[in-house]
Amino acid sequence: MNISIADAMVSSLIVTFNYIYMLDNDWPFGEIYCKISQFIATLSISASVFTLMAISIDRYVAIMKPLKPRMSKRCNLGIAAFIWIASIAISCSMLFFFTTGEVERKDGTRIVCYAEWPDGPTNHSQQENVYNIVFMILTYILPIISMTVTYSRVGIELWDSKTIGEYTPRQVENVRRTRRVVKMMTG
Repeated sequence: MNISIADAMVSSLIVTFNYIYMLDNDWPFGEIYCKISQFIATLSISASVFTLMAISIDRYVAIMKPLKPRMSKRCNLGIAAFIWIASIAISCSMLFFFTTGEVERKDGTRIVCYAEWPDGPTNHSQQENVYNIVFMILTYILPIISMTVTYSRVGIELWDSKTIGEYTPRQVENVRRTRRVVKMMTG
């Protein structure tokens, strides 16, 4: 559900506005929506990535520790709340540092939506560089490492799973199905 909410936010609150902005190179929606649109874009990316990471960890636990009880509904809601709180925390800087300004072009004055960090404008700010590095670590590097490790371990576990005793035709078919699932996960 987290990914659905994040995708719905992007498609309803971001896509059309950014399309118009890219067509005209002019931001007619005001400074407040400039801040909100950047906040929602960052929020949805973070929530989607953190949700995918949580799903991979849940699948890992379910397959690697099948006798361990599943998480309760309350625990799942707590994880979902944590995902959104962390995503909001990561995205808040967009509300503070994005603004609008006029830019002179050959064909007239345009309004642009851009980041103005306390130590300088976008692409000239050390704070923006630090933020971008932290954002990349939290929403790209850590999730990639986490998902690679969990899905690799799950794939190895499923591929190497063996049945006890003699193979029946049903057990052979189960092994084939399991290996197809592993192949689908990897490719």
